[in-house]
Order: sequence, then C-alpha cells, then structure tokens
Amino acid sequence: GMNLTEFVCVLQRFAAAEQALVDIDPGCDDDEDIEYRVLLSQAASSLMICDAISALPKPALQKAVKIFEKADVKRRGSIRMPVAAVRLGVDRSDVPGTSDLDKNGVLDFNEFVKSVLPRIMPEGQLEGAAAGTDESNRWLVANRWMTGDFASNAEPDPAENAGDDYEARALTEVATALNKCGALSHLSLDEVKNACHIFRKFDRDTDLSLNQEEMLAFWRHVTKLPASDHIEADSADSTIVKAGSDASIIAHLNGEDSLSLTSFIQMLEHFAAAEKALIERLDVSRDEELEYRSKLVTSASSLCLFNAVSTCTQDAMERALTAFKVADEKRCGTVRFDVASALFGVDVSDNHDADGNRVLDFNEFVKFVMPIIDETMNKTQAQDKMAVARQARELRSNARRIQSEIRRGSVREEVDS
Repeated sequence: GMNLTEFVCVLQRFAAAEQALVDIDPGCDDDEDIEYRVLLSQAASSLMICDAISALPKPALQKAVKIFEKADVKRRGSIRMPVAAVRLGVDRSDVPGTSDLDKNGVLDFNEFVKSVLPRIMPEGQLEGAAAGTDESNRWLVANRWMTGDFASNAEPDPAENAGDDYEARALTEVATALNKCGALSHLSLDEVKNACHIFRKFDRDTDLSLNQEEMLAFWRHVTKLPASDHIEADSADSTIVKAGSDASIIAHLNGEDSLSLTSFIQMLEHFAAAEKALIERLDVSRDEELEYRSKLVTSASSLCLFNAVSTCTQDAMERALTAFKVADEKRCGTVRFDVASALFGVDVSDNHDADGNRVLDFNEFVKFVMPIIDETMNKTQAQDKMAVARQARELRSNARRIQSEIRRGSVREEVDS
C-alpha cells in the first residue's frame, strides 16, 4: 500500500518532471510540441519509483527529448522494449534489470533518461550540451555500435587522451564540407559534433583519420551485427567471416591509407537515408513492423559501402520487403545464402556479399538479388504473354475456320434445295 506522504511525493515527482519538460522552451508556441512534452511526463509511470527528469540540466534534457521523440515514431510517450532495443541500442538482456523500472514492458521517458541516455551520450557530452541544440540523434545505428551487446571492448576510450582540442580540430577538418553546397552542408553543427564523437571512438591515435588497422577494427565491429544471428563466435566459419570482411573493407579503401572524417560521416548518411526510406516513406502500422524495419537498417553493414535502399521506388521497396520477409523467417534482418537461393531460385554467392560476412542483408538483397528476381519474373511474364498470344491466335484461327465451314455448309444446303 501507499500512505498519504508517499502519495504526495509521487505527485510531486510528476509535477516536477512536467515542469522541467515545459520549461525547456517556455516561449514555444507549437501546441503539438508542448503537448508531446507534457505527454512524456504523464506516460512515465516509472515516476512512481523515482524522478530522473527534473534533475537533468535543461540543455541535456532538450537533447534527450529530441532523441526520444525520434525513436517514438507513434508519439505515445513510451516505446515498446523490443522497438527501443533496436532504435535506441538498449541491451535486451539488460532490460528487466535496469531499463524497465516499473516492469510494464515499455520504455518511458523517465526510464530512458535514467538508464539509456548515459550510454548514448556520456556524462561529459551531456554536461557540455549547448543550449538551443537541434540534436536529433540522426544516426540511430550508432547507438547499436556504442551500446549493448555490440559495445566496444575494454580498450581505453580515446576521448580521454585526445585532448580538449579534438572536436575543434575535427570541425576544422570538415569545414569545407560544411560550407554551402558542401558534402555535409545539410547537417547541423550538433549533428557533425555527434559524428565526431562516434568517429573518435575508433580513431585510436586521434589523428582525425582511420588508418587501415583502425578501419579494420571498426569494420569487424560493425559486420558482426548480422553475422551473430547465424554464426557462432567460436565456429570455424567465424574465421572465414573475418577474412571476408577484411577483404571487403580493404577493397573499399581502394588503395587509400586511411578513411577521413568527412567520408565517415557520408557513410553514416547511408544509414540515415535508408532508415528514412524504410521508416518514414512507407506506412508503419504496427510496432512489430517498426522494430523489424529498424533492424533491417542496423543489420545492414553493407550500408557502410553503398546505399541501394533509399534509391528504390516505393513499389520496388514494397516488393523487396515482401520477398525478404519470406526468407527472413527469424526476423533477424539478414538471410543465409542457401535459404535465399532455395526460395528465389537465384544462385546467391560471395559475389552478392559486399561486406564479406557470409549473410545477405536487406541492402545487398535490394542491390544484387531483386534485379535478378525481377528479370526472371519479367521473362516469365513475357513467356506467359507469348503463350496467351499464341492461344488467342489459335482461338481466332479456329473461329475463322468454324465460321468458314458454317458458311460452306449453308451454301451446300441452298444448292441441294
């Protein structure tokens, strides 16, 4: 039970959280924005237990709202845990213990601030958040790279040794690309800073570029996402996967000694564009569908190399999704070669495995397999049309023959009479 004093404390938590959310932008005249921030406090049943919202500094709270809002596609004020696991990098095995405080199966904003936000944005980055930021966590896949089952190993964080000038040097490095008509001109300053934070996790020597050793470390880290659902870590196949992935990224470097920060950000944009095509352009009617489509992006490590998803027409996207779901029975976001070959009658081989991880992700499927399926279907349809045309010609010929025989029969009857 709950006594009166405890009840009053709970009410105070809800009131403090709502006030903190409203005070983010007291002059805001966007009713929908205000209503959503109020909803975040009202839907946070975990406030019955504790309040992590009101204690967060205003700039950091503003960032937190932007990140959560992007993941909360349906704007309910809470996110089902399976969806949160994909879109926010929550470790599924960690959900019962630390994330889902009230054990109701959804992640509310208070739980997000308390247990998830510190993983996505370290304390130092939260404290340094600039007021008025428009940070929206553009690259959700980076959450999966930085947190949960796929977090980096226990090597020292290069951010601790990079010095305070790393971000300044990085912004100078990409200044040209940020200019009007530059390759990154469509990005906000906060989004570029976020990319710098991701980049320096893998930039071990903090020289603002990934050499081949650093790039291979990053690549192995990324390509293990889909492979982990099909290949055991200690199996003999894991060695083949590693060798194939290494060969793929070395080929992608095209003989270059390093990968620049600008190129790295452009690579992240592949994921953002693919997510937009899958999540925003197509109708997402169920949470399960949202979870699966998000997983198609986070599992597609070939997006580091190219982006075939966002260039699809809506009709082609729908056909590709329908076909891929048939093969992806486990809903893990990737398909084994032999399964795809058997189902679609296509000889899927290493030539279709751009990232060398011995599974077919959705991006590879769209680029390499769907054109073959479409070509086969077109040939079949053409053959069917030819068969129908032959049948039509035969029917017309039979009709003319029968009419001719009927006319000849009528003439004979007149002669006889």
